[in-house]
Amino acid sequence: MNEKSSLTVGADDRSADHDAVIAETTALLRQYPELQVALPLRAQAHIAKRDGAAALRDLTELARARPKDAVPQFLLGRTYAMMGRVPEAQAAFKEALKLDPNLQ
Repeated sequence: MNEKSSLTVGADDRSADHDAVIAETTALLRQYPELQVALPLRAQAHIAKRDGAAALRDLTELARARPKDAVPQFLLGRTYAMMGRVPEAQAAFKEALKLDPNLQ
């Protein structure tokens, strides 16, 4: 039987094991703290589990590390919206579009 790492399954995929994605990305980040690419994957798994507070921690860290990247701002907006924090969601989406006007 061919076992796949849960990291190869998209965090937004309903059949994904989000807990495994979170565990694996957490382990990777402990071993390689500079591996920033794992943060949005873990954040999206938190979002899929409706754990906005955990997603915000990852995305805030990512936004600080990559201040000129629109993706963390977009994901922050998505998370704030999920949490019903509309003004913060609007501000994050506005910042994402300022950083990348072609963001879709």
